[in-house]
Amino acid sequence: MGQRNVIARLTVGVFLVGSIAVGAVLAQDDGPPAPRTFGPDTTAIGSFTGQGTTAPALQCDAPSDPSTPRECSGFLASSVDGTLLDVTVRVPQSAGLHPLVVYVHGWGASKNAGRQYDDDLAGGGKVDTAGVTHGGGYTYLRYSTRGFGKSWGQTNFGDVDVELADLRSMIGQVVDDVRLEADPGAVAVMGASYGGAHSWLEAAQPTFTSPGGKTVQLRTVVPVAAGSDLLYALIPNGKPNDATSPAGGVKLSYVNGLFLTGFRTPSQTRPYSNYPLYLFGWLAVVNGTEPNYALPFWKPIVDGIQGYRSVYWQQRFWDVAANNATRLPIFQVQGFTDDLFPIHESLRMLRALKVIDANYPIKSYFGDVGHPRAVNKVGEVSYVVDSMLEWLDDFVKGVGTRAPVFDVGVSITRPYATPFDAGAVINVSTYDALATSHVSQSFEGVNVLTFNPANTSGFRWDPVVLLTAQELGVNPPAPPSDEVPTDMAVYEVAVSQVS
Repeated sequence: MGQRNVIARLTVGVFLVGSIAVGAVLAQDDGPPAPRTFGPDTTAIGSFTGQGTTAPALQCDAPSDPSTPRECSGFLASSVDGTLLDVTVRVPQSAGLHPLVVYVHGWGASKNAGRQYDDDLAGGGKVDTAGVTHGGGYTYLRYSTRGFGKSWGQTNFGDVDVELADLRSMIGQVVDDVRLEADPGAVAVMGASYGGAHSWLEAAQPTFTSPGGKTVQLRTVVPVAAGSDLLYALIPNGKPNDATSPAGGVKLSYVNGLFLTGFRTPSQTRPYSNYPLYLFGWLAVVNGTEPNYALPFWKPIVDGIQGYRSVYWQQRFWDVAANNATRLPIFQVQGFTDDLFPIHESLRMLRALKVIDANYPIKSYFGDVGHPRAVNKVGEVSYVVDSMLEWLDDFVKGVGTRAPVFDVGVSITRPYATPFDAGAVINVSTYDALATSHVSQSFEGVNVLTFNPANTSGFRWDPVVLLTAQELGVNPPAPPSDEVPTDMAVYEVAVSQVS
């Protein structure tokens, strides 16, 4: 037997922080965070609303084929400040009220990102690999969040008092419009990435009143590839449940890549920046200084991102979740291979909810999905969509073909060319049940890591190049790892000691 078979070579380089973070997830307190007081929020509303330029109204078509949903499109004014948002609602032509599903798109995208689910939700549904049809028969709302697509206004990065109030305003106006035949008592919110964060945050207010006085009741939320603590996701410090002590290291490429891809060039129809001035200021601080949360110009960033844009720090969410009468069933989807929103973003929520109640109705799927380096194989995305539709049928329609299971489903990451195999998905009762044993190894000696600025191999991993996956689109194959001897530490240990 050669040395290659008996020696495991462990390389520690840029992924060291990720390894530390995995351990930290296991080591920290898994319950909800202690209540915390944040400073004032930073927002910008009331400008560029579109009032006086665009008329608020939905126009509906009249398809002759009764199996084709009606489509109503136009602009609705948010109750926050009158900002006009671009909306499309698809309505089945069957009689009576229909449960309502809302889709919120990813950062920099528009309502058109949700068009891929038109038939699955408002049409005839989707047939899974077993020949069972899920979905269909929903009134389906998709809209462009403020500052994106054709919507007016400026984005506030998913703020609880702006974008989430917009979301409730859109839902309320849809259930009040008799043409849209939406059941206010059976509503679900789903979304990917930025839209997934909306889904999480909306779970903190599952009941509200429409402008017409109807009681709106959410039945479930489905966050996909979402962040639950955006500060940790963007500036991780290796402590997923305590992102501020100490300050972390910025995912510089991702932060700037997101900023660039979300910027809407001013045009004749929208002659202004879709970013408010404070977002430019935040970016200047992030790019121009090292994270130091004791400095006064960092405090509004920390308070704004955690206190008003991250579900993990919303005390109202935990109060709702702790109450059997108000808590929502949740189906979350996250990627092991997602470098923007890694699995910590789901695990912190899963673990905390299970501390509240070991039987909390949350289902999780973890696989090779999400933002780069996730692949989003066609077969796996189809499997995820089938699971989402089945979940919606269970909790919004109440017509599931089998009792829902609140488990953890896991797909092993395979090479790019290997097709996804639904039969290989591992289902366990808890995330910890995935492990069969635990092994640790201590190493002696010191390795000094250096950085060679002339090495540009990392460009191929750059999110500015690969940032295409917010709506679960297929990504190109990841480039091979580039081992640079001076950029990593190397230790050796016998396989027999760690197997």
